[in-house]
Amino acid sequence: MACVALERADAGVRVRLLVDGIAGLISVSPNPLFKALEAHPNIEIRFYNPPRLLDPRHDMGRMHDKYLIVDDMAFILGGRNSFDAFIGEYLDGPRKDDREALVYNGDHGHAGAQSAVSVLRDYFASVWDGGDCAAFPGGSLNKARGDRLLDELRTRYDALRDGRPELFQPVDYAARTLPAQGVWLVSNPTTVYAKQPAVFSTLCAMMDRAKRGIVIHSPYAVLSREMAGRLSGIAESTPVTLMVNAPEISHNIVATGDYLYHRGDVIAAVDTLLEYAGDNYHHGKALLIDDALSVIGCYNLDLRSTYVDTELMLVIRGKAFADALRANMDALHAACRRVIDENTVELPEGLDVPRMSLFKRLAMRAAGGIMQLVRNLI
Repeated sequence: MACVALERADAGVRVRLLVDGIAGLISVSPNPLFKALEAHPNIEIRFYNPPRLLDPRHDMGRMHDKYLIVDDMAFILGGRNSFDAFIGEYLDGPRKDDREALVYNGDHGHAGAQSAVSVLRDYFASVWDGGDCAAFPGGSLNKARGDRLLDELRTRYDALRDGRPELFQPVDYAARTLPAQGVWLVSNPTTVYAKQPAVFSTLCAMMDRAKRGIVIHSPYAVLSREMAGRLSGIAESTPVTLMVNAPEISHNIVATGDYLYHRGDVIAAVDTLLEYAGDNYHHGKALLIDDALSVIGCYNLDLRSTYVDTELMLVIRGKAFADALRANMDALHAACRRVIDENTVELPEGLDVPRMSLFKRLAMRAAGGIMQLVRNLI
């Protein structure tokens, strides 16, 4: 991604990268490559809520949004983080699968025209220009070294273009995308302190109107008493299916530890609980209501996403997209076991669930117990 962003910046395109403050402190600030990129006249990097060592309460506010906007033409929005486990072909071992949606504005290029793309651009601008963002704090880099790093990126871009020419062919997005009768965004407040549960409340209000069935995908489930009660009330009138990762393949020790600690509450809150045990950890977050309303984004069904972090979910009305999402969900469900109760599961024929190591089991049990003191941070 960095080499493509640099190529566009060299061509005169303005590139802006907005990074969560803590993630930026860990992964971006120490990396000389980002220092070299930030020195480019057409590239700017800002951090959302940079950490304040003397104010840990302030530091709890995280930016969890993941999206990419191109002019007023299109955006991609979902749950995928921009590092090797999620994107590219850099890992030999298990990866993290994800899900996102591409929204194409067929009326792009017309000044003043409103679209879902312009709404997301306005959201980005409100965060970028808001008082909770700061300029890239990575410091300067020796110019000779910076130029050398940028030249290495340009060489990588040329190699990618020559080795994978199919990635650089023009795309007919109108032909490749599915029609929608409506697209809109749902977001949490973007301030750094505790938030009203705007995304969760909106999704619940949508689920309240369901007639035939609801399917929820989240990497894990960490439910407050209020969240569990809300889902249970919805399930009384409409069947609710929830898919999470099986603990055996989960990469999140803390959240899965809490899930195991409160597994009975999750079972009671929905009609069908599925645990995915496929080849890769599934990081996707999605909601399907009946046969015409789809929701995709970055919101996890947990307390942090509900009450603390910035979150974005894309709502798409249209049967064609809902049918595609259902087919994708059904394929994942084929690699799931059904949880009947805390001691009983139904395993489909042919599904081989990996064994959990003793160390991982003990770590999850310890994390699940310890984090009960600060569950709102999970």
